[in-house]
Amino acid sequence: MYMTIEIDGFEVIERVNDYWIDERGEEIRIIEQDINDIHDIMAEMNGLVEQQGPSLDRAAASVQSAKAKTSQANAHLKEAKSIRKKRLNVG
Repeated sequence: MYMTIEIDGFEVIERVNDYWIDERGEEIRIIEQDINDIHDIMAEMNGLVEQQGPSLDRAAASVQSAKAKTSQANAHLKEAKSIRKKRLNVG
């Protein structure tokens, strides 16, 4: 579709392509749906993170506890090794 208009004494031909406008409108609707889908995914991920938070906290606490107990066990092993060495040297 063509329209002729006059601006400041000059004739300007403006081409309006209804198909192009419709096509762009459809692309915009697709982008809008994609954005809504991303929003839904992010909301679901947020819920999963909130659900898993306490489990992750417990796991982190367990790791810290294991680290402390391992350090303590290493100290006990060093002490036992020292005692054994002294006993072997005495006898």
